[in-house]
Amino acid sequence: NNSATVLNVPLKQLSINANFTYVVNNSFVSFTDQSSSATTTWNWDFGDGGTSTLQNPTHNYAAVGTYTVVLTISNGCISNSKTIMVTVNNVGIIENNSNEYILEIFPNPVTNSMSIQTMQNSLIEITNLQGQVIKSIHNLDKTTTIDVSNLSNGLYLIKATSGKGIIVRKFVK
Repeated sequence: NNSATVLNVPLKQLSINANFTYVVNNSFVSFTDQSSSATTTWNWDFGDGGTSTLQNPTHNYAAVGTYTVVLTISNGCISNSKTIMVTVNNVGIIENNSNEYILEIFPNPVTNSMSIQTMQNSLIEITNLQGQVIKSIHNLDKTTTIDVSNLSNGLYLIKATSGKGIIVRKFVK
């Protein structure tokens, strides 16, 4: 018997849909993946050169602006992208409305050295965005020059602590 049977088997259509929400808190934006459950990889482009492969990342923007954020997801076979415009209106970390305790940085962005103006007798710490202290000095004068020529280009935090309080500012190298 030389007969053959042909079976038509319907294939299930695979699809995934990228989607996300976000919350802006000053310069920090928390992104929450709302994509299909079959997603296995996430590739975020934050529109400022920053990227992430985390499912629910938080990104720190260095400047006020509107950024095109793209999430591309994949399940290993197919991929899908979602683009949303994110507006960051404030990049301040701590607002200093009292004028009792100041921390001024100049110039910002910094090349090789920066001057800071703060209260006398302050502990000054420079940290990276992961919170690691890179440089720590005890400031006895109101104005101090700090050499930052050995720092890589990027965004840093400078924290001044005294008996009057703690204040944090960002600077760019």
